[in-house]
Amino acid sequence: MSICLLGFGQNLFAFAPTEDNSNQVTITNEFNSYDCPIHTDKVTSTQITCYAPAMPEGTYTVRVKVNGNLIPLHQYINVENADVRSVDWNTPKLTSLEPISAPPGSMVTLKGDFKTLCYTRDQDPCADDAGARISRIYFNGQLCNLINPDTNLVYQNLTTDSLVCKLEGHEVNVYNATVLVSEEYGRSLTSPTIFYITADEQIYNFESYAEIDHVNYQTGSINGGLKLTLTGNHFYSDESVKAEVKIGNEECKLIAYMPNNFFDSVLECQVPVGPGQNRSHFYGGRGLNLVVENVETDFDGLLSYVPSSSAAKYVTNRMSVSLRQADPATVRFTGYFAPLRSGRYDFPIDTDGYAKVCLSLTQDPNDKTVVSSYEPSSADYSKVYLEAGKYYYIESIGSSSLGSFEMKINARFYDTSLVDTVTSNVKNEIQEIEIRSSEKREEFVIF
Repeated sequence: MSICLLGFGQNLFAFAPTEDNSNQVTITNEFNSYDCPIHTDKVTSTQITCYAPAMPEGTYTVRVKVNGNLIPLHQYINVENADVRSVDWNTPKLTSLEPISAPPGSMVTLKGDFKTLCYTRDQDPCADDAGARISRIYFNGQLCNLINPDTNLVYQNLTTDSLVCKLEGHEVNVYNATVLVSEEYGRSLTSPTIFYITADEQIYNFESYAEIDHVNYQTGSINGGLKLTLTGNHFYSDESVKAEVKIGNEECKLIAYMPNNFFDSVLECQVPVGPGQNRSHFYGGRGLNLVVENVETDFDGLLSYVPSSSAAKYVTNRMSVSLRQADPATVRFTGYFAPLRSGRYDFPIDTDGYAKVCLSLTQDPNDKTVVSSYEPSSADYSKVYLEAGKYYYIESIGSSSLGSFEMKINARFYDTSLVDTVTSNVKNEIQEIEIRSSEKREEFVIF
């Protein structure tokens, strides 16, 4: 938003800006007032540029302070020109993001309503300066570039409802995607249906992760001491954020790393003494094991299902599957659930077939018990108390005789302060309180 007038103060650099050394812009109506952060690089004595914040629909007036002094409305050349409307049809929308997790530097497809198929540096058909453009796409502070720097062309042709961009950063983290559109539009509004919640209650719609490509030894001494070299990508973003390595659930002490080399990352660690217990299951890194087989398993036989050698095997990011095929299907997820917060959890099932979820309160799959079950005629979800920092073996099995099959398992946390206005993954608890009282007259005896 650009505001033109005579006599603006020059915004000067200050470690602690105050009303006396800078301009200030607020957007107000009779109910609310919102700060409009100033873009200091575009401030002159006749123009201020600021970024409008998210605001409810309505009409607002732009008010400006110059060096702490509010410009009165009677000094506006035309006060109606200082009005700005916040409306839904001028709001770009982001409704889909694919994939929802990938290594840094990956290609990401965004879908929604972007109001334009033009973008900054476009030559054709948007060669003139008139009209709205997609000026920037970013994931938190990380840019997502539409243009291939090697060819100076877009990675994929844009439409008003779809675009493809490449992440430029190298950090492993969770992010929220945003599209900025110039002219009368601005920042995109993200659909609540594509927000997810981390175990520590951060809201996000994309996450990145590191990759391990090679480990130099597969065997070593049970007394430890072996120097292990791991190669991969994006083990760290800087020297202050170093990777942690575990072997058999025990820490492998980090002894060397190659800083500032995001691709072909190298870590060296010293293998610990072998754990005292003989185990065949370890919680490992990210992801879940998924088995898909074109057979039907009845509800009572789900727990005894054993995949055949012809079953397809995958590693996936979420306990969710959608199959479109003519044959019946049985799917099984196995992995570990590691809550970051202690509290009450349950595991609801969303499926068009039938399914069960098992959880072990230890890391041993042999200790698993059914905590959730679903069939078209009934559903049963048991709450369990889980401790932060522990790893719990989890397994879900579902089947359907239909040609198509969908199954999704959620981990639902009850001891949260989040509300459903944040994301559709939050459900408010509604309590109905009934108050009753009986009437009893008070009597006074006066002498």
